[in-house]
Amino acid sequence: MRYHNTNCLQGLRCPKCHSLAPMRIEVLGVPATPTTLAMTQSQVMNALNDGKLVATRFMATYDDDGTEDVTSDSEFNDNSKIICLHCDHVATVEEFKVASAASVLNETAWRNIAEFTRRLQNYEHQTELPAIVSAINTLPHLALSTIPELVALSTMLRDRASPDDNRITKLLDAIAHYGHRYVIDQRDHAWDVHALSLNGLKDWAATTESEQLAKLNVILLTQKERDQ
Repeated sequence: MRYHNTNCLQGLRCPKCHSLAPMRIEVLGVPATPTTLAMTQSQVMNALNDGKLVATRFMATYDDDGTEDVTSDSEFNDNSKIICLHCDHVATVEEFKVASAASVLNETAWRNIAEFTRRLQNYEHQTELPAIVSAINTLPHLALSTIPELVALSTMLRDRASPDDNRITKLLDAIAHYGHRYVIDQRDHAWDVHALSLNGLKDWAATTESEQLAKLNVILLTQKERDQ
């Protein structure tokens, strides 16, 4: 099961129903017809160069593997019209873009999600439900929009319904894709820098003698990862 688009629709998801596909997108290209489908890539390019074929703007249906509505290459941009074929939501490609959780959630929100998922992993009995509900109430609205798998589960929990194992597993699998964030924990007179995953696990990174040095370590470690 896919939790994110990684190919033609990479970074796109319907903001209304959170569906990944299919989508109709306004593209610039050559519509697929019996004639153009019988042509090779080089024949299409030559016909375009000779003016025998003309690229036009039209709506094409896409899933993450591509489209059968377009001959050869096509293009769309942030301002292109896009329609979710699950809920008929209409917007622009820009509005369908999903921001990375690591880039938009601050440290407090990140810690809250990590704590929530840690509790969720330990959920075994109905008596633990109040603690789970309390934990999910600490999550910012941004977390729900950034990690759509939280939406259905949070609604269920707020209605005091007992979550089923399949929904919990789906959420825990989904958040595993969001990597980690470096956080600082004070320990006596030292400051530990950890890589904190959204599943609640910590990996030690460094120990410093001051909070200022710890923050510098976070900046350097984060920059090093971006440069890789």
